[in-house]
Amino acid sequence: MALVENLARNHAVLITLEEGSEGGFGSLVSHHLARTGLLDNVRFRPMTLPDIFIDHNTQDAQYDQAGLTAPHIVQTALSALGVALSETAVSGQIA
Repeated sequence: MALVENLARNHAVLITLEEGSEGGFGSLVSHHLARTGLLDNVRFRPMTLPDIFIDHNTQDAQYDQAGLTAPHIVQTALSALGVALSETAVSGQIA
């Protein structure tokens, strides 16, 4: 957890991303940061699979439905930083 603590101390935003539902790595990170008092100074945003049935489709389409694509991650980061960005601005290619 030393890496997570270092990231929380030295960054304004901390995002975890996982291919699992709530209660996994993001929850562990959140709990640890709260216990150590580091959650007070960082904007923590866990990104997980939603608790819904995701229809059979391509992997890219499933990630898009779940909100776990690069544009979703960018939108989450910018939102945590207080930067307003329209949905259409995020939906394009990210280099």
